[in-house]
Amino acid sequence: MVKTVSLLIPVAVEEEYLEELLERVKSQRLPEGYVLEKIYVVGSRDVLNKLSGEKVEVIVEGERKGKSHAINLFLKKTSSEILIIQNADVLPIENTYYELLKPFEDPEVGLVGGRAVPMNKPTLLNLFGRSIWHLHHVLNKDMPPKVGEIIAFRNVIEEIPEESPVDEETICALIQKLGFKAVYAPNAIVYNKVPETIGELVNQRKRIFVGHLWLKKKLGYTTPTLNWKRLGKTILSEMVHHPRKIITLLPVILFELSIRFLGLIEFYIEKKDYHKWRQLPSTKRLFDEAEEV
Repeated sequence: MVKTVSLLIPVAVEEEYLEELLERVKSQRLPEGYVLEKIYVVGSRDVLNKLSGEKVEVIVEGERKGKSHAINLFLKKTSSEILIIQNADVLPIENTYYELLKPFEDPEVGLVGGRAVPMNKPTLLNLFGRSIWHLHHVLNKDMPPKVGEIIAFRNVIEEIPEESPVDEETICALIQKLGFKAVYAPNAIVYNKVPETIGELVNQRKRIFVGHLWLKKKLGYTTPTLNWKRLGKTILSEMVHHPRKIITLLPVILFELSIRFLGLIEFYIEKKDYHKWRQLPSTKRLFDEAEEV
């Protein structure tokens, strides 16, 4: 029996890379019995209209309303059985979608998270971002996974709260509330870029932490990175099995703890809203290093 798949690519400022990204998407290998029905590109700039074509539908908003709003437009438009959300600032490899869709052979699986691998050239600052993504990968050996950048899920939810600052994790929470499992596909790899300035890195980490606090308050869902016992176990395991990483992990831990302190102030005192977050230019220059991946 054929299973239909639709994809959402929400766009902020990545227009110059989209044609090349769409070519990569269209060449994706899918498991037998899966068909990519349509690709939806949602953004606020008229320049996106030139991307319309076979299997590609462009939705241009009058103004930028945030990623969660784009996801809700997607959910209203599509009737496909399996939905993929892929950020416009990540690059899939040849078999990413194949690995992302395989777990749906199990009828109990409702959501699958892929693995983001930073492709920045090595620098001291990039080491922080790369270490955080590696810890997410190790953390995801237990379930449910920490998700982001690319997910696939069954078309069983009607909408998500538009004020959500962490859309993928919100979907993960809603899917599990319906009784489905959320799993991790470590071979469903997408390449991304971590922030290359300290200001961007601080803004990104604060926004994500504040988003996780919002999700816990709104839906009662604790993300894996808010589970101190699970997080501590992961970090300790890394230090025991890879002692050389201690010199790297200690500054990362101190940095993340300071970010979380600032995030607590922003969430509980300043009541900061992150559902339309500030764009991080250094994470958008995807194809600067794309030839190397």
